[in-house]
Amino acid sequence: MRFINFVGVTIFVMSFSTFSQNGSEYSKEYTDCIFKTVNNPMSTECIDAEINAQNKSIDSFIGKHSDITSPEDGNIVELKLFTDNQRKYIDGKCDLWLKTGGQNGMLLNKQCVLDETISLKKLLSDFVSSVDG
Repeated sequence: MRFINFVGVTIFVMSFSTFSQNGSEYSKEYTDCIFKTVNNPMSTECIDAEINAQNKSIDSFIGKHSDITSPEDGNIVELKLFTDNQRKYIDGKCDLWLKTGGQNGMLLNKQCVLDETISLKKLLSDFVSSVDG
């Protein structure tokens, strides 16, 4: 029975890895959590914790770069405002998955939010690297 549960979770994780473009960006804690919830693969505990961790990482990054200025016009770039707007967009975009219904729709919604949040984090990092040179 334990082996069947392990196979089920492995397939579950692999399906998200295939669906997701950000597999290597997940934290070790997230990966460990997924494997620890082998008996409850439909739990959202791990993904919720990872979304929160990624958001905290973004907030910390924004705090460190709140004074970044545009080389184009010399004005401060409002990274926090940009990020807040992107988070609203991500929520709206990923809500489409809820239309599939059930717990699978909820998981796909959360996976979408996680992947888009990781993409936002990468965008912010790439932008700051480009501006700071």
